[in-house]
Amino acid sequence: MDEVGTKLWNYSASSSAEPTPLVADLDDDGYKEVVFTSLDHNAYCISYDGNHLWNYDTGTTIVSSATAADLDDDGTLEVLFGCLDKNVYCISDTGTKEWNYSTGHYVYTRPLVVDIDDDNVEEILFGSYDEYFYCLDNTGSYLWSYPLYSSIGWSAAAGDIDNDNVVEVVVPTHGGRLSAFRDPGINEWVFFPGGSLREPFITDLDLDSNLEIIVSSNNGFLFCFNGTGGLLWNTYLGSSLGHPISVDLNGDSYKEILLGANDGHLYCLDYQGNHLWNYTFSGEVFGKPNVVNLDSDSEYEIIVPVAHPENTLYCLDLNITIASTPPPGNGGIGEIPFLAQWGLWIIIGMGVLYLITLIVLLATRNKGKKTTKKKGKK
Repeated sequence: MDEVGTKLWNYSASSSAEPTPLVADLDDDGYKEVVFTSLDHNAYCISYDGNHLWNYDTGTTIVSSATAADLDDDGTLEVLFGCLDKNVYCISDTGTKEWNYSTGHYVYTRPLVVDIDDDNVEEILFGSYDEYFYCLDNTGSYLWSYPLYSSIGWSAAAGDIDNDNVVEVVVPTHGGRLSAFRDPGINEWVFFPGGSLREPFITDLDLDSNLEIIVSSNNGFLFCFNGTGGLLWNTYLGSSLGHPISVDLNGDSYKEILLGANDGHLYCLDYQGNHLWNYTFSGEVFGKPNVVNLDSDSEYEIIVPVAHPENTLYCLDLNITIASTPPPGNGGIGEIPFLAQWGLWIIIGMGVLYLITLIVLLATRNKGKKTTKKKGKK
């Protein structure tokens, strides 16, 4: 088979470059740069044509993806990333450190840049393995933090989830806690789906002007919440899940959900959590898929990173005929983790206990009536 595609360039670090690369025009010259972090302690900046522009050495392993924002309003973008030396770094477009902020433990998460207090200036939000979620101003100064009571390894997501004209931040943890915050660190709601939660995805699945929150877990469940923390549905896919995305793939005004799993499948679900199809690979599909129109036709392609043992990037055409077998389970109360439904189980248990008590009382009463009748006949 002939090879498809031509290599334009490559650039090698001295160790694994695992996090998702950042592509952005950092210096506002009309050309985009590629920034990636590596386990060799460096954040690298490569030009659009593959030339090394700069690298910043933290001295410690970096596992966080980078993000970019014009924090000082000078027309160029700063690069932000977390590091295992417990810091979040802010690097200029030329590779110079502007500031760093130190936490009590590792920072695995990609910083989230959003104007959470509606003052037209963006804040930086991120979680740390010290079990706190932090908010910094655009200069890297501390604003507030909130205890999560569990470590956080994945990024948060932000949006006006309850239509109150206030931006909320939805934060997952390894301990199965999903929280929504608003400025200044006020917890609006918390839910315990269970397992280790991945990065949430906020979207309007059914185009009803209300946002939904999709979050997956390593225990095989995919959850969908409304903006006030109410569980809308859950679906069990039977394997540790990757990070979900959502897009209207077929133009029917309802969004489909795509996510990978460690069982080697890319799953596609409808907006209500029903299984539509899956595509099978020979490696784990943990990374976030990307849906793009690469060739400017009328159809999307799906870019899928496949990990060990394939270590391959795939491009799928949506016209492909996919033979699929629905995974076990399609949601329902019986498949929701116990912690997420403890109130319901208590109610059911009390009902069963009440029913047993009632049956015993009725049986005792009937036995007493029969004994009385026998004595009367004598």
